[in-house]
Amino acid sequence: MAIGFLIDANFLMNTHGKFLSWNYTQTILERGFTLALIGNIFFCVSVPLMLWMLGPVTVFLASLGLVYLLHEFDFVSKVSNLAINNVSI
Repeated sequence: MAIGFLIDANFLMNTHGKFLSWNYTQTILERGFTLALIGNIFFCVSVPLMLWMLGPVTVFLASLGLVYLLHEFDFVSKVSNLAINNVSI
């Protein structure tokens, strides 16, 4: 459903006309991103729950992996000085 909203928003952004409302386009785009976020959260939570059938060790390992993955999604990694110094103009 999220993909459908994002495709519709992309189509609306690329069309021009006097009957097109930017508020409607913005609403459709926000719904698409909200549904995508909710879908990703449900998927990430369902993986450890499905692994629960295999035992507690897999749930623990999947939960640790999930914490690391969500940490990478939520926080921007720091850029090292080496990467900054190698940039050429």
